[in-house]
Amino acid sequence: MTKKPIIIIPSNQFKNEVCDFLEQTVNMLSKNSHVYVIDYTTQLSIKEILIKILSNKKINLINKHENSNYLVPIHIIPYGNNKIIKQINMTIYLFILEIIFSIYYFNAPYKIIWMFFPQLSNILNIKIFPWKVIYDVVDIYSHPNKMKNEKLKKHKEKLIKKSDFIFTISKTLKTEFSKLTKKTIKIVPQGFSINSFTKNSKKSLIKIPKNKKNIGFVGQINQRLDFKLLNKLISNNPQWNFVFVGPNKKEEDLFPKNKKINHIINKPNFFWIDKQEKNTIPSIIKQFDIVIIPYDISLDFNLFCYPMKLFEYFYMEKPIISTPIKELTRKKFKNIIKIGKNYKEWEIIIDKIIKQEWPKSARKEQKRLAKENSWENKIKLINSYYIK
Repeated sequence: MTKKPIIIIPSNQFKNEVCDFLEQTVNMLSKNSHVYVIDYTTQLSIKEILIKILSNKKINLINKHENSNYLVPIHIIPYGNNKIIKQINMTIYLFILEIIFSIYYFNAPYKIIWMFFPQLSNILNIKIFPWKVIYDVVDIYSHPNKMKNEKLKKHKEKLIKKSDFIFTISKTLKTEFSKLTKKTIKIVPQGFSINSFTKNSKKSLIKIPKNKKNIGFVGQINQRLDFKLLNKLISNNPQWNFVFVGPNKKEEDLFPKNKKINHIINKPNFFWIDKQEKNTIPSIIKQFDIVIIPYDISLDFNLFCYPMKLFEYFYMEKPIISTPIKELTRKKFKNIIKIGKNYKEWEIIIDKIIKQEWPKSARKEQKRLAKENSWENKIKLINSYYIK
């Protein structure tokens, strides 16, 4: 067995999620490490496994994906749908993996549990030496429901306590998480897939109307968007096209009715293109005159976020307008991101950008930041802290 680090990444993220930080991290780590993702969105009980064996049916406990492995957790204790028993089973499974991998990869120089999701903090109740925990903070992880938000906070505090290394992608997130701990939190690059915008990119068959200036957004059409702002902006400005690219993800507990979405979809100058292949996104963004991040900052997970799409926009050197997301209001972004607090300010900014060419200096700085925040640079910097 080669002397490469062994990394376990527990996940509760469904594979069809638009936000792909998990997949990108796995792909990057797999180049120099043995990587196993525990897919906690699935499970198999001992009973189910025995039934499959007796029925001569195939049992998929490990699903290969390029250089990494996605594991289907085995639930040892029956009645796995019970919340408490399910949690115990999840903890036992990770514990057993630690033992198995400690033996199988006995000469691995580093044994790492790489955590993203605070909701999974309880699986770390049992941890054996010499496994180390990395907490990769990519989001604030909050909920508009007060009780659920308080529960999330406790999970974050527990995960922080269990972590040996804590990294985050923005100064804003570092400030917020520093309120929960005195441990050192290191800032690392956001993570941007340059290859998707260069050698792996391909031309999209989507043709956006060119009869008007196109104002574009790439991402999920969901409760994150400031629909009050968008409704005013789209309704009052028929001289501009608004083009949104991404799936309409319905989240029932936050967004039980899609009336707000329907208000903007029915506008004649609004175009909605469903989710596209990742490598076609550059050619779609290229057709936009202005790109936007119209997030509703009354929601904490928007106010404290650091949108991944930002660096896609940066790489394409497009004028960007955003609501006052904390990280984007920092001085370093003053000349490359325009901030509008309400639809009137957005109208003024859009009009000004259309009349004046986006400065070459702004485009150059955007491209520099996009390259600086590559996935390669993020993983390289994190590795430098725990690989001695």
